[in-house]
Amino acid sequence: MRLLVVGATGSLGRLAVAEAAQRGHNVTALVRDPARVGHVSRHDLARVLIDAAERPDYLHQAIVVGS
Repeated sequence: MRLLVVGATGSLGRLAVAEAAQRGHNVTALVRDPARVGHVSRHDLARVLIDAAERPDYLHQAIVVGS
């Protein structure tokens, strides 16, 4: 399953990313602050979207297209 975790660098987001990756899901992280991505285990992520929440077209592509 492909998942988009909004707020992936927050306390709940980190747990969601780790759990989803452990279950073998393809995880995309949506973050505002790229400096905090290091707190999310990069090996758990398929990709990272930075500031996508402020770019509706980019966010739409992540949600609908998933590529």
